Amino acid sequence: MTTEYRRYYFSSLGCEEVERFGQILRRHWSIENNLHWVLDVSFGEDGNRTRRGHGAENLSILRRTALSILNQHKEKMTIPNMKFRAAIDPLFRTKLFLKPPE
Repeated sequence: MTTEYRRYYFSSLGCEEVERFGQILRRHWSIENNLHWVLDVSFGEDGNRTRRGHGAENLSILRRTALSILNQHKEKMTIPNMKFRAAIDPLFRTKLFLKPPE
């Protein structure tokens, strides 16, 4: 089953810029969807059942911070592999937090 959604936007852009506007919107949603996919698959964000106080928001901040740290690492490893290695290897974990040479 396929679901189709329509969104309508108001803009003062000229007709010649409509294609560019569409590309910008698609690029934004692509980035947004990729981020949420990684957070859900690698960090199980959708499975989180934290409900009290600010717990869910705090855990979300921690997951995004961890993802940012892992993405800055230069080795060719997947996010799940880096998470596992960081969990078992204190030297690798330390290396993740060291500033890379410029």
